[in-house]
Amino acid sequence: ELTIINGPNLNLLGKREPSMTCRPWCMSTRLSYLSTTSIKGSDASLNPMMMPLLNSTNSGRNLWGIGLGFNYLILNGALKNLRLALEVSNPLSQKTKGIQMKEESAITVGLQYALNHIH
Repeated sequence: ELTIINGPNLNLLGKREPSMTCRPWCMSTRLSYLSTTSIKGSDASLNPMMMPLLNSTNSGRNLWGIGLGFNYLILNGALKNLRLALEVSNPLSQKTKGIQMKEESAITVGLQYALNHIH
């Protein structure tokens, strides 16, 4: 029997706009925490001696991360209500159990369309 149990996941997001009126850009910060518990049990058809990832002792982690983002909303023209986003995130603290790859810095680029944006 193989059981995977995920622990708590916390994301705190802060946003700072240049003023109280709607501007086309804003900055955001993110503090995140992810806790994943170890896998309990094993699958008899998988041989952990052939691949370390199949060994359940190599599972579970605690991760704190931080991100800084920039968002730009197009308010006029043919691309009105299109939002461009860029976030750079970095792990602050991480503890993995067993043999695992650790998280590294990441850059996320996003493109969203707002159906009913009011400004």
